[in-house]
This record gives sequence, structure tokens and C-alpha cells, in this order.
Amino acid sequence: MRNLLHANFVRYIRRPVTLLAFLISLTLGIITVIGSMRQEWYDGQVKYFKSDLSFALFIMFLAVIVTVLNLGGEFSSGAIRNKLIAGYAKSIVFISELILAVLFSTILYLLFYGPFLVIYWKYLSRLDFLFGASALLLCCILSVAVIMVFLCFILENRIVAAIVGMMIIVVMIVMRDELYSRLMRPEYFAEYVYEDGHTETLGADPDSMRKPDDVVEVNRIPNSGYIGGIRRVILTVIYEASAYDALVEFDQYIGSSQIADAKLPEEVAKTQNKYIEEKVSTLKRETAYNVGIMVVFSCLGVLIFRKKNIK
Repeated sequence: MRNLLHANFVRYIRRPVTLLAFLISLTLGIITVIGSMRQEWYDGQVKYFKSDLSFALFIMFLAVIVTVLNLGGEFSSGAIRNKLIAGYAKSIVFISELILAVLFSTILYLLFYGPFLVIYWKYLSRLDFLFGASALLLCCILSVAVIMVFLCFILENRIVAAIVGMMIIVVMIVMRDELYSRLMRPEYFAEYVYEDGHTETLGADPDSMRKPDDVVEVNRIPNSGYIGGIRRVILTVIYEASAYDALVEFDQYIGSSQIADAKLPEEVAKTQNKYIEEKVSTLKRETAYNVGIMVVFSCLGVLIFRKKNIK
């Protein structure tokens, strides 16, 4: 496999599309650094910055493009068939292409995220939390790359694979926003009964609302649109397993850990620490989901390709 990896790596790294993708990734990383602004809170006592990591989504698209064009070119030129004729096992061919897709996607990740880390790591208060969030970003990019390798080997057509890959990302974006709106619906609405006798129903959970002084009673009205039970569990897993949701959560993770070690007001420090701790469990789950996706599609790819006839 070493000879196969070396030959493919040299060929892929020399392709203009690969070099162009690397350049775009680095450029977006530099723009991200410039767009992240240094700020100060509380009379200059707290160093802070406002991160701008919105370009992370484009790295996912770049990973798809590089994977499809490199691997799709192998099929269209007959290189995959020639490797099999030369005596390489189908599983070895698949795994070698999978390793290279992961490698090039990791390079895209480092070129984009590296400048941000070099400049702003000192502003972050929880380095362990930072590394966990960074691992999540890498996993969500790699999971998409692994899916694309799977599609390329199954479809054997880079145009179709590229279209399907882009559609998958678009579906993830739309699905994530739709599931978010559904899962965020409160189980109960708050009905306020005021001193003068009139009532008011608010579209939020009573526990999340600050009760006005002239309210004499608060009733909990069941929300018919609330999703509960096993259906909620399933939708939550689908929601958190989305690579796009991992990108959104990654930005929030970094945003919640922006204040460097400084003397924060006690209440602010408690609120920040509580928020971070709540996010840690979600970070671990989403990382595990994306690792699981990579493992599942890698195993499926090997099993299916071993039985597939190459044209």
C-alpha cells in the first residue's frame, strides 16, 4: 500500500485543483484572522475578541471538490481498473484513496484554522475546550470527505458524485435549521394572569420568562407543537450527527470560550463557566457521531466495493 499511497499522493498534489484549493483555504484562514476583532470588556480589564469563523463551511465544500476531482479522475482515466489489474486488492485500493482524502482534507483544515489558532489561542480561557472544539471541526470536515470517497467508489462518476455531494451538504444545512426550530419549541407556554384579571399567553416556557410584578398567577399551557418521547430522541440524534450542525456548534464553542484568564465579575464568570460545561457534553456527542459516520461509511465502502464489478 505504501507505493500506492506515494504514487497517488504525488499525482494528486501536482494537480492544479489541489493547489488552488490549498490556496483558497489559506486565504480564507487569513481573512478569518482579519475579521476576528480584538475588543475589551469591563474598563479594559478583560481581553476579548469577536471571532468570525463563517468560512468554515467553505472548507467542507473544498474537501468535497478535491476528493471528487482527484478520485473521480482515477475512475474516468481507468487508473482504478489498472490498479486492480496490477494485483492490488479492492480493499487496499479503497483504503488508500480513503487515507489520501482524509490527508488532503486535514491539510485544508490546517491551512484554514491554523492562522486563527496561531494568532488567537492566547485569548482563549479554556485550552482543553478549544482543542475539543477544534477536533469537532476536523471530524465534521473529514466525515464529509469519507462520504465522498464512498460515493465515488459506488457511483464511479465524478460529475454525479459531485452533484450528490453538494446536495448532501445543502440538505444538511436545510435539515439542521428545520430540526433546530422544531426541537427548540417549548413543552409549555406561559399564561400570565394579571391583577386586573386579564390574561396573556406568551410563546415561551414559563421557566425561561421573568415574571412581571403585577402578575398574580402563572399557568403552564401545553404546547401541541412540542416533540417528545422517542421521536425527540431520534430527531436529536439526526440533528447532532449533521456535519453542518457541528460547524455551527464549533463557532458557538469558540465564542463561549473567548474571554482570556482575567478578573471577571463573579456572576459573569459563573454564567460563562456554566454555559461552557453545558456545551462540553454536546461537543463530545457530536464528535462521536461524526467519528461513527466515518467508520460506518468506510466499512460500507470496503464491503460494497469488494463485490462491485469495475467497468
